[in-house]
Amino acid sequence: MANLSLNIPEGYAYVPTQVASDRNLYSPEAGLMRGTIFPTLDLPLGVYGNQDLTREAEE
Repeated sequence: MANLSLNIPEGYAYVPTQVASDRNLYSPEAGLMRGTIFPTLDLPLGVYGNQDLTREAEE
């Protein structure tokens, strides 16, 4: 059984600050459809990390 009294963090996340200005944001309607209001975060599926859902289902 693991010792739960240790305060060791599991990991750290790096999240860059997004600067919101009118010229680099999607409109509210477009942001709702795209899932983000920041065009720099609007990545196609599979670009960021392993997102092969079919392979995970087979394992």
